[in-house]
Amino acid sequence: MHKLFRKRYPFTLDSHDYRKNNWSEYIRIQVNKEDIWDSIFDMQGLRCAYCECEMQTYFKAHVEHFVKRDADARLTFDWNNLFGSCRRSDGCGIYKDNQKYKIKDILKFDVDDPDFYFNFLRDGSITVKAGLSARDEFRASETLRIFNLDAQHGPLRQQRVTAIKNQSPFINEIDNYLLANGVDDLLKDLIQEYLSNVEGLPFETALRHVVI
Repeated sequence: MHKLFRKRYPFTLDSHDYRKNNWSEYIRIQVNKEDIWDSIFDMQGLRCAYCECEMQTYFKAHVEHFVKRDADARLTFDWNNLFGSCRRSDGCGIYKDNQKYKIKDILKFDVDDPDFYFNFLRDGSITVKAGLSARDEFRASETLRIFNLDAQHGPLRQQRVTAIKNQSPFINEIDNYLLANGVDDLLKDLIQEYLSNVEGLPFETALRHVVI
């Protein structure tokens, strides 16, 4: 999970209206598919909007309607309602669409910043931050449940652990320096170099949180 910023607007959406056009027909046309995915990748990088796994190309992903089409057809071609999600059936967009929930009870990552709500731990788990209001705590917990982002023994958690282990030489260097020297300017430089190196990688939020 990471904060998303919408940049490039998909121009092909302008010529489509939910009252006249069908989404499945829209997305089958190659120019439309390339247009929408160019905008999604510009917003998200090659990472799922929810779990941050690598999507590689749109062949291994799907366009996710945050508010489902059958819940509000008016948002079918609304750019602010669209994200790129991985195709895992045990989490993220596909999983969400098979759960019962109220849309106002889950976080929307182009509006809500996950860093405000969650801590990502070295064991691959995600916890809801302490000190949130009751409403924010509930929305954070619902988001983890609806997208199945913190299954205790799920493959997603293990993927985060693996991503963290792949960075362990750099993480250990930061840990050892901190223990030996405390917080100083060199430590801050080491952390900043690490953060620059992991920027845009799959599971970047987990990789950031283990040193911050």
